[in-house]
Amino acid sequence: MKKILLIVLAAMPLVCSAQFKYKEVKDNQLYRSCIYKEANKVYCEMGFLTHGKTEAQVLAVVEEQLGEGGKMLREPAKYTLVGKSDDMIIYQISDELIFHRNFISSDVAQMSGRLVIKVGNSAGVVRLDNIVYRIGTVDEQITGMPHEKWKSGYSVSDSGVEIVPAEELIADDVALTKKGELVRSLAKYRVKTIDYVSNIVETLHKQLK
Repeated sequence: MKKILLIVLAAMPLVCSAQFKYKEVKDNQLYRSCIYKEANKVYCEMGFLTHGKTEAQVLAVVEEQLGEGGKMLREPAKYTLVGKSDDMIIYQISDELIFHRNFISSDVAQMSGRLVIKVGNSAGVVRLDNIVYRIGTVDEQITGMPHEKWKSGYSVSDSGVEIVPAEELIADDVALTKKGELVRSLAKYRVKTIDYVSNIVETLHKQLK
């Protein structure tokens, strides 16, 4: 019994580390930026240095980290290659955003979108667009959501799942107050989305040094 308790206690810091805490992010300037709107569509974008690497070398690192069996990927993440050129690679992604998770309860959303990594002029850009969030739970008997709902641009509820586009959750005009502060009720979506892109940028930056 004592051994079991020790294992549980040892695991708790790892589990609790995923928790979202508004007080810890509300004054961070990073979360007041990095979100843009173009043609009424919201996207998150950040740049990274390529440290003298060629475009081919950079894209090779991208594929090593994000391609099939990539080092950055973890269950239940899904990255599907949908396009590639000499200076750009595009994935369709689906992954979890974990706001809170412990042994009693959890607050997790599924995020999907298009991830574009473009390279040029000694630097690169990571852009996440076409973002939608799948919030809530689905009955095990439900096989999936109709694909058109993911691109409808409207909130849709079905079997406990609400599908909401980024424009309704993380855009400046809804997620920031007039003073430029994070709206508490929506902050977790904006923060975790920016963190998601930031993590990719930081990993590429380190691997390219």
